This record gives sequence, structure tokens and C-alpha cells, in this order.
Amino acid sequence: MGDAQLTKMRSPGRAHIRLLAVAVAASMVVSCIPEPPIRESILLRFDQAGHLQVFATTRIRGGKDESRPVQDRISAAREAALRNDDFWARALRPLSPPRERVTFGWEKGELRTVERSALLEDQDAVTRLFSEVPVSAFVAASGLERTLEIHPARTLRATARQRQIVNQALGRFAGQATNYLRATATVYHYLDDRPERARDVLAHVFADRLGGEKLDERFPVSEAEAVLAESLKDAMGALTSVFSIAEEEAFTLDELSRLVYDPFPAVLSVEVPGPAEEVAGFRHGEGNLWSAPSVGIWGAMNGLLERWVTPEPISVLVSPEGLEPTGKLDIDAFAALPRTVKGTPGADDVRAALEAGLAPARVYRLKWRLPAAEGAAAKDAGE
Repeated sequence: MGDAQLTKMRSPGRAHIRLLAVAVAASMVVSCIPEPPIRESILLRFDQAGHLQVFATTRIRGGKDESRPVQDRISAAREAALRNDDFWARALRPLSPPRERVTFGWEKGELRTVERSALLEDQDAVTRLFSEVPVSAFVAASGLERTLEIHPARTLRATARQRQIVNQALGRFAGQATNYLRATATVYHYLDDRPERARDVLAHVFADRLGGEKLDERFPVSEAEAVLAESLKDAMGALTSVFSIAEEEAFTLDELSRLVYDPFPAVLSVEVPGPAEEVAGFRHGEGNLWSAPSVGIWGAMNGLLERWVTPEPISVLVSPEGLEPTGKLDIDAFAALPRTVKGTPGADDVRAALEAGLAPARVYRLKWRLPAAEGAAAKDAGE
């Protein structure tokens, strides 16, 4: 395929309409990252007074148009929440919090969110909060210094059948990841020789993040360039199948993998009252917020980002938490980023790298310092 053919811009016609339809369809595949049937998160907030505030949130997908296994799972989650018998209700009940609140969010007659919050005056309560989880958690105190440590053990949340499904799916996902890396390398190699084409070609790769109207007018590409963009979009669409649910299943593949490998039953975040002095296992968020990376297929894939290609196109479409980013993509900024291809591994190499990433940290640790009381601070200053 010659350069003249590559740089020839498409004119309206049947070929244009056909390619545009394919591009729109591929965009729909990669842009719609569905919410899992149940998404749970928990935030531990340690305040300046030495108290622990717990915020547990359960988000439930609408269940009217779901398969029977998904409907059954959603119904069970709703019934447990309304009976005050869901996981976090049971975890908080023995702690007898002095203050506790539960808020139910409804949408079109369906329970969609359950938000539980509790104040625990004793930070040692974190140990009992996770007593039913395969982790050992505690807070150590030394003067004004506080250290949260969580030591995970092997999780037994998955059934033997679920473990088998995940093991078999790892090979398939590794193959999809290999195709994605090769498609990315092909696009990047093409743009290496034609950097002025980066903005338009990449705009077609990320059409959904730009608003699809008049895409060909705003970002004109040749037919060959459109094929390159579509190939990468298709590869990313296959990769995001990890967030889909097979007809006979109630969990996404990513959820199943987290049942197998993740010691935490929910996405865990921790907020401390000041800058962290020591960190292990956690990923930094905004301010003094830290999170434990997901231990599952997507979390392992995210841990491999930029090992082979930079920047990673898939990171524009899916966050490390498996969510679809909001807002419009700054295509000029992304197109201006330096692009590198460090290698295009085979499926066996990708699988080995994924399996290495399917393990929790040996320890999750955060160390911080409580602010000194005003009287004590003044005394120290006088001395």
C-alpha cells in the first residue's frame, strides 16, 4: 500500500458511508463500559481526633433487562440491603458505632445505591471491621504517629468453577491483549513517519470521547488511515470484553478474577489527616487519599501499562478502576505525547506478565502523624 494511497482523502460515497458505519459501530463497542451488576467500595477516613469514619457504598445496576442469573444476583443484593443484612451491615453491627447512617437511593422504583456511614471512636475497630475478610488489619500508635497495616491472606471467595473460568479466560485475554498491542504498534509506527497525521488518525481511534458528529469533516483521514484506526478500536473493544457478562453468568470476567485473587470484597480507599510519611501497596489519589489497586485481570493489565507501548490508548477509554472516563478528550494533547513501542510480546509472554500481577501486595501500609494539640505545640515551641 503506497504513500499516495495512504494520504488520499476520502470523498463522499458508498465507501465513505460503509467505513463510517463500521467506525461508529466499533466506537460503540469500546465506549460503553457497562457498570457491573454490583459495585462495592469502602472508604476508611482517619480524622485528626484519632477517630475512624467508615463509608461503604453499594451501587446496583438496573435489573429489568438483565439475564436471569444477573437478576437473581441483583435481587439478592437489594433484599439483603433492605433487611440490613448486607456484608457491611453485618461487619458494622458488632462494633456498635455511636453514630451510624444508611441512605437508600431509588431510581424508577428500583433500589440503586446503598450508602452506609459510621463513626468508630476507637481506631482499633479496623481490626474487627475486617474480621470476616482474609486480611489482618490494625493501627499501631506511637506518640502522634499512626500506622495502618493490612496483611492479606489467600482469598477463598471464588468457587472451583469460577476459578476454572478465570484460568481458561486468562489465555483468551492474553491473546486479545497481544492483538491490541500489535494494533497500537502498527498505528504508532505509521505516525512515526507522519507525525502531522497523529491528530486526525487518533481522533478516529477515540471518536466516542470527541463526540462523533462530523468526525470526517473535523478530522479527515484516508481510507487506509481509517482502517488503521478501526483495527485499533476493534482490538480495544475485544479487550474491554472483560467487563461483559456471558449469558449464563452473573459476574463479569473482571469480577470473577477479583473473587479469585483480590483479598478485599470492595474497592478500598483510605484517607489520612495529613501527608503520608510511609506508603506501601497503596496508589496515591487526590490530596491525602490512597487506594488499594484492584487485584484482578483488569488491575493486572493496568499494572502492565506502558511496559510495551506508550502512551497506552486503552487508558483513554477505561480507568484503572474499570470505569469510563468522563469529559471530552483533549485530542491535541494526546496526539502531542511522545510515542514509543518497546516491544510486541506474544500471548504466552503477556499471560505470564498478567499472572505475575495477579497477586495482592505483601503488605498495605500508610504512616501519618496527627497534628499536635495547640497547648502541646505552644509548650514545645517554648522549650
